[in-house]
Amino acid sequence: MIRFEEEIIDAQPNPFGYKAVLAAVAGLVLLLAAFFAVHALMVRERNPVPRETGPSEIVRLDETNFEEVTREGVVLVEFWMHNCPPCIEMEPSLEKIAREMKGKAIVAKINGPENMSVARRYIDQGFPTLVLFKNGKVIDVAIGLQYEGQIRSMLKAAIGNDAPGVQGNARD
Repeated sequence: MIRFEEEIIDAQPNPFGYKAVLAAVAGLVLLLAAFFAVHALMVRERNPVPRETGPSEIVRLDETNFEEVTREGVVLVEFWMHNCPPCIEMEPSLEKIAREMKGKAIVAKINGPENMSVARRYIDQGFPTLVLFKNGKVIDVAIGLQYEGQIRSMLKAAIGNDAPGVQGNARD
């Protein structure tokens, strides 16, 4: 027994030492983080990020039309996936370039996870991936976020300098 300010306190070992308490708190934090992550994914699935606002010049590809569209001419294909921040960030640039390149090149998109048989042939590092085709052959590949000027440079190399709207510098 320990005397403390004239009171008698029974000294009993604490079954919940500080290490056990810290482990319990850490476990609770991880559990809460997992809960909120799952909740955020569920909310996104119910309310997906809108990918189009109005008419689009971007051609939507899938496994049935991929070979036909990429067979002739200059075709820039974005392999993308839902809830991919770089994919979402590139959307306005691709829309703008698709309008400007109408008649000179095709800008197209294919959802990689939904079309894995095609995606496996052309990408190996992740989304987004831009693949530039000329007459059915891959002539350039860009992985990750690409700025408008970088996309224009890819197309400029494939089309030539006489294409309207193909000038620009990186980070337009």
